[in-house]
Amino acid sequence: CIAQIASLQELVIADCDVDAKMLVKQLQPLKSLKNLKVMRFYNHHWQVRDVMLVNRSLPKVVFVKSFDD
Repeated sequence: CIAQIASLQELVIADCDVDAKMLVKQLQPLKSLKNLKVMRFYNHHWQVRDVMLVNRSLPKVVFVKSFDD
């Protein structure tokens, strides 16, 4: 449903208990959104290899450890 919001510019995902492969799979449709500039993912607890997987597949994702950063 989110991929249908053509004017979407920023997506924030916080405290979501999802693994890297699932995130990539679920967010692939968003790659076609022309106005989407950044997807911020807060409070993730992944290993470096998982972050790299997401960055390769979804380059607009920015990882932030907490809302305080």
